[in-house]
Amino acid sequence: MYAKLVYSAGLSGTANTRYSPFNMIRDIVRLCTSNSPNVTNLVAFSNTSSVIVDTTPAGWSLVYSDVDGTTLPDANTDPNASPSNQVTYWAIKSDCIGPYSGVTKKYAKLTTSYISNKNSYSTNGQANSGFSLTSAVEVTNVGTVTGEGYRLQYTSGTPSGSEATNLATWDLSGNGTYHVVATQRHLTIIKEGVGYHAVWEHSVSDYHTFYNVTPVIAAVFKGTTVSGPNSSAPASTAPATGSIPNAINNVRCLHNITDVNTGTNYSAASMSAQENQPYLSISSSYSNLRTVSTTGTTRNIVMPIMFQLMQWGIPTCFVTNICDIYMCQGGIGTTGDTFNINDIIYTYFDCGSIGLAIGTF
Repeated sequence: MYAKLVYSAGLSGTANTRYSPFNMIRDIVRLCTSNSPNVTNLVAFSNTSSVIVDTTPAGWSLVYSDVDGTTLPDANTDPNASPSNQVTYWAIKSDCIGPYSGVTKKYAKLTTSYISNKNSYSTNGQANSGFSLTSAVEVTNVGTVTGEGYRLQYTSGTPSGSEATNLATWDLSGNGTYHVVATQRHLTIIKEGVGYHAVWEHSVSDYHTFYNVTPVIAAVFKGTTVSGPNSSAPASTAPATGSIPNAINNVRCLHNITDVNTGTNYSAASMSAQENQPYLSISSSYSNLRTVSTTGTTRNIVMPIMFQLMQWGIPTCFVTNICDIYMCQGGIGTTGDTFNINDIIYTYFDCGSIGLAIGTF
């Protein structure tokens, strides 16, 4: 499934609006869980420019929402309803392939970052009332979330101007074009020219088999600054809450990870160190991914997405051969352009300083 979703609501402090992040998430969840994804699923993204490019069912199913429970309302059902709590979430799941097929599920959790029913924080004008995408070790159908990855949110009170700015730096929010690409292997949400949040299945190693670890990585990219937690070990649920002193642009989270040297298990571990993710790097040194042909013609370089956590015993794991996604340079074309990679056609997405080439549609 591939949906090009245009959001053009502007900024508003009005509550109970159809353009709230509450409804942005509901739209995305409807598309990812529908057997026939179409524009009638849309409320916040209902726009004449929004289109479902590929209607192949994504293969995800709703697990639980702290607002909707286990049943998602239709798009025409009370779209302006106000959630009672400030931060709300929806969790979906899909099967893994290989030795985990039909046994282990991977989870994608979409959570509002501040004020679910408003599309802005009107005091300082920051469009920070958005949402984020994480994964977790498990989410149950009664709302127990275990081992969620790192994210920013503001659960109560009013954030300062800098905190609001930091939320906007982290989450997906504000006017623009959002590209939602989903198969059973991944969910990737791109804000065009800005960045992406993604949950990707990856290759299985002996390490994953021995420790019974779901092969999933959650990735956030919103700039070239190397910032954020590094090999942190959150508790069973692990979002950053309350005061948010620093902008965190990029995080890669693994789940249910055991350090082979100590036997210590971590419900979620964040990797910001570049040596752990050479082909997921956020360094500005990757902003020029170009080479030449034998005749001197410029060619764009594409790189397979991979990572490792060497000091804890996790060998090289590949995202590309499971999810059919490559990393490339940003700004080398227009989103929707096509690449020929090894005689297979991929669609280009501009994510700011880097790009993604995604296959399967």
